[in-house]
Amino acid sequence: MYEFKEGDSVTFLFKRKNRNGIILNINKKTADVYVSDFAEIKTIPLSKLTVVPPFILKKEQVRQLCRYEVKWSELIGSASENAPIILEKPYTITFDDILAATKNIHLSWDDNKTVRDQWYEPIYELMFESNGEMFFEDTPDDVEMTEYLPTRADVISSIFYRDLSILCDDESAPISETITEIRDYIKNIIANEKKKIIDRDYVDEVKEFFIKKLGNDDRLKKATSLELEVYRHYIDQLIQKDNITALRCKGYGCYGGDAAYECDWNMAFKCITKLYELTGEPVYANTLGYIYYYGRCSNGEPKYDEAFKYFSIGAAGGYYESIYKLADMFVNGYGVVKNTRTAYSLVAELYNKNLQYMFYGEFDCKFADVALRMGNYAENGYSGQIDYDEAYKYYLQADFAIRQRLKYDLYGDLSVANSIRQRLNNMVQLKHVQKPKRLSDVDLKELIGHHLKQYRKLQLKIKSLKNGDIKLIIRIAPLKNEEYPPKLFITESNTAFCGMLETLELIVKDGVIAKPDNADSIIYFDNIKIYDEDGFETDRTVFVLGDDIQAEVVGEFRFKSPIKVSDKKYRIASVYFESGGRYYDYLLETEKVKVGDNVLVPTVRGEKEAVVASICDKYEYELALPLNKYKVIRESLIN
Repeated sequence: MYEFKEGDSVTFLFKRKNRNGIILNINKKTADVYVSDFAEIKTIPLSKLTVVPPFILKKEQVRQLCRYEVKWSELIGSASENAPIILEKPYTITFDDILAATKNIHLSWDDNKTVRDQWYEPIYELMFESNGEMFFEDTPDDVEMTEYLPTRADVISSIFYRDLSILCDDESAPISETITEIRDYIKNIIANEKKKIIDRDYVDEVKEFFIKKLGNDDRLKKATSLELEVYRHYIDQLIQKDNITALRCKGYGCYGGDAAYECDWNMAFKCITKLYELTGEPVYANTLGYIYYYGRCSNGEPKYDEAFKYFSIGAAGGYYESIYKLADMFVNGYGVVKNTRTAYSLVAELYNKNLQYMFYGEFDCKFADVALRMGNYAENGYSGQIDYDEAYKYYLQADFAIRQRLKYDLYGDLSVANSIRQRLNNMVQLKHVQKPKRLSDVDLKELIGHHLKQYRKLQLKIKSLKNGDIKLIIRIAPLKNEEYPPKLFITESNTAFCGMLETLELIVKDGVIAKPDNADSIIYFDNIKIYDEDGFETDRTVFVLGDDIQAEVVGEFRFKSPIKVSDKKYRIASVYFESGGRYYDYLLETEKVKVGDNVLVPTVRGEKEAVVASICDKYEYELALPLNKYKVIRESLIN
């Protein structure tokens, strides 16, 4: 007696008709069968099932099908209805098969429907139903190849999974046109295999795919010399045809330089101008604004009228960089009448928008740039009056944000980080703010103010300590089934702390819990009040949810920074590559290097010679960048 198994094709009598189905599950005496006639599952006794024997395709038959030398209906004419199709041996579809098929389809004059039903769909189904026994031909081993160039298997795969799908989707498209394109594409690949990569004449689609994949910053840094040569070669060829991808890769590659291109502002300007002319996209207007603003192509002489024009286009397109650069122009009166209030309004709106990104850990936003400007405006009184404490708070936020964004390795961020740290250090050196300490009394409402009255409630745990103090633990209240709620974004200026905390812990020295009655309580709140109904400040901090008081605590709140500041100092050398050029900071791990020495320093494009302009010792908290971001100088070139 035949032993049924899952996946068997079977027939059975149901409502006086023979039905076909596939066994999905087998029980002791019955089987769950998917019945194609009803498109539903029926439970049928095993005794009423008859297995349908498979139809076995020989290797030569598969070859004839792939070459369109025989039609599918002719090939399986003797097979039982619903019989599973099984390959006698694995089969590899080759370029020769596809070329033969294009020729035979062309000679047959068959229409789209016939080719689809008798050739494309049967082969497509065999690929999925042959248990991995249908393969695509590999590129011969003696052919020079590199990643992202199409192999023979890639080409055959794209033909069946992409190009020929048109047969199913659009019967009006002439089959002869599709077949001709496929034939020419394969011949192009075969002809190119005989040449060195740099000499190959691939179709534009192949070249664009290659530069798109290699053009990723991380991948480009790992590219071989051959890959970089091919990358630049294809870009130059496609630029002649105004290809957007090629123009973008070269334009932004030359904008400051990358692994493939040296910095070339004139070439960057040329490519990005063309991109803007072709697309009108405000992102390219934003970039042109920067080029004009900093005089990249005019010997450092800014062209503010042009910058204002293009930043205005970028701002209209919603680009934050354009908006805060317009604010810079209003602050300084560059290309426009000076108006610091307008500048403040623009940046304050950006600050609130980007603050939301920080709440959810989206650190590749523009918060650092915006917070830096908010600090500058507070320090200079652009919002109405000078407020050094407020300025310092914004600078701390900018510093935290840029240190997180440095992980993304974006152009210009090292310069932004250095500018922020200089502002922070100056605030302390000029005694506009006190030197940071580890422990500080805080205004709780101000500390978590931007998390109040949000759509997420806050959770407060109150604990009475043995020494008579009270400990408060605050976090964003988790939603149902939420394991990790968003972190709190906390800035505390007296301790120079800014960061994301899962929980904010505070101590209330000799504090009193006025409400609730029981200690170790957990309550929820969305606002804090420190004033009574008549508007007078009280000694109580009241936690409110909606209009209802949830808890009252009497006492001063103390915050201890979770970051311990190291007393260790590091030697930093500032170097320049060209006289009058930018300074770059390196970590110095030798006493032998002196100011004025020539040194070899590591860069993204390999080691380069530079001159030491200055050397100083700094605490880690004074460094512009995280310690692990500094490259190291270990010796001088001067004996």
